[in-house]
This record gives sequence, structure tokens and C-alpha cells, in this order.
Amino acid sequence: MKKVHQTLFGRPDGPTAEIGNCYPACVASLLGLDLAKVPHFHQLHDDAEGALDEILAFLHGQGYSCLRYEWAPWVNRYLPGALAIFGGKSPRGDWLHAVVGQVTADGWRLVHDPHPSGAGILGEPVDVELLFPLMRAEAA
Repeated sequence: MKKVHQTLFGRPDGPTAEIGNCYPACVASLLGLDLAKVPHFHQLHDDAEGALDEILAFLHGQGYSCLRYEWAPWVNRYLPGALAIFGGKSPRGDWLHAVVGQVTADGWRLVHDPHPSGAGILGEPVDVELLFPLMRAEAA
């Protein structure tokens, strides 16, 4: 994994050009890309569905997809040791922040916070997003 740091730190409800890019930095980290190669999905679309479509289109172009789950104890059973993007309350305000973490037997641990503070998230994650390579059938 390549630890990529975010370069924008604005609030999600602030001016579009200043919205923080912690999530793209997490995607770049997991895929080993430079941040400039990953679109800032939430600047491109101000609605969640549009951003998700943009995320999926980008990941599919890289040969990946993602699944996002609400964080719950069952995740540990199915994804032990997996690196993933964890979303949770930001220590800097009343919004969500994305970090890279690892699923453990009894919870999770922070692996990389793209924010320079390294403070992670407050409390338990809200959700976990797993990136995985797409398996494609060989052409017949």
C-alpha cells in the first residue's frame, strides 16, 4: 500500500472546489496511485448517487469495484485482515472522514489517515468499503 495524503481540507458543506479529498486519497493509497490520477468524486457530483456512479466508473476502469457495508461485528468474521476504507466521525468537525484500516478479529485498526494530523476517526467506524479486483471470464 502506498500512503497518499489528502491535499484539500474543506468541509463537505463548503465551496465545491475546497471539499476535502480524504476519500480519493484512500482510494489512491489502496490502489498504489498518485492522488492526481484519482478523480475527486464529490467535487464532480454534489449528489451521493452521482458520486457513486463516478466512483464505480473509475474503479471499473482500474479493474476494481467496491462494496460498502455498515460497520457491524459480522464484518470481522468475513473480512479478517482485509485492508479497507473506513468512514467515521471526523475529529475536526461534524462530518465524516475516510481512513484506511485493517479488519481485525475483534474490530479494526488504523493503517493510514490521509489527513496530516493522523488523528483517524472518533469512535467506531460508521461504514467499511472494500475494494476488490474484478474477476472477468476469458473471451470465448
